[in-house]
Amino acid sequence: MLNSGNNNPNNTKYTSETVTSNVGKVSIINLSNTQINQVTLGLLERGLNFAISPRTIPRKDILCNIEYGIKNLPDNIKGTIRQDCSIILRKAKPPRSEIYKRSH
Repeated sequence: MLNSGNNNPNNTKYTSETVTSNVGKVSIINLSNTQINQVTLGLLERGLNFAISPRTIPRKDILCNIEYGIKNLPDNIKGTIRQDCSIILRKAKPPRSEIYKRSH
């Protein structure tokens, strides 16, 4: 549907598509001249609740943040936290990507 709304100061025409999802209706306004395909619409309908899954666990970053967070704790507690985190990170696997599963 083409709109030239009153809140459009340049009177530029744009397309508006309504996507029905499990959560409800989502309106997506395409301000470009490019046609949006169904895969892209599927990603856009997720809105701000969407994040790309990492391919690997950022272990170094996690460990650096843990070290920063425990710097003022007693040494025996630091050691316990390091051991627990080490066990958890060794077993950790990256989350499965939701993009492919929902888009195809």
